[in-house]
Amino acid sequence: MSAVFATAASNVTAVDVDRQAIADGAVRYARLANLRFVVADGTGLPFRDESFDVVVCNHVYEHVSDADRLMAEIHRVLRADGVCYFAGGHTLQLIEPHHRLPLLACLPRPAADALVRAAGKGPAYAERFLAPWRIRSLFVRFSQAVWLTGAVIREPARYELLRTRSDFIEVLLSRAPAWTAWLAPTYLWLLRK
Repeated sequence: MSAVFATAASNVTAVDVDRQAIADGAVRYARLANLRFVVADGTGLPFRDESFDVVVCNHVYEHVSDADRLMAEIHRVLRADGVCYFAGGHTLQLIEPHHRLPLLACLPRPAADALVRAAGKGPAYAERFLAPWRIRSLFVRFSQAVWLTGAVIREPARYELLRTRSDFIEVLLSRAPAWTAWLAPTYLWLLRK
């Protein structure tokens, strides 16, 4: 994603806690002088206040120890009137995306840990999704939080939701009742500082 952004922005900084992923990215995209890679935890970003115009937080919040702190850091590093694109799953996902197990994200922690172990997917369930009605609470510091999920579902072609044009699916999605957007496995938000 960062390499794509670097084709349109003057400076892009990719951040991840995974040292190997950052090292691999730095080597793979060394030709892009406006793209830098930084190993950092999102709950303690090593950047000055108001350093960025845009922050992309794409499926990150469930991986950090403190999602509120993550959003506080994003708010801190955004310039006045900066924006954050936020995408994240929730506890009501039918299939949990990391382990591909049904209803895993909605189980109590001990049951989720046991299911992950029983399925041979690891020692415990580390991800921490929020209930759909709690996600908005992460955005209290922002002056504006616009939920985009419904608009994306109603106008899939406009938002390039469909990889290939499918009139049938486009019509089906555009005519779905508004409440069905709450069933989407990923919620999309646009936040303004």
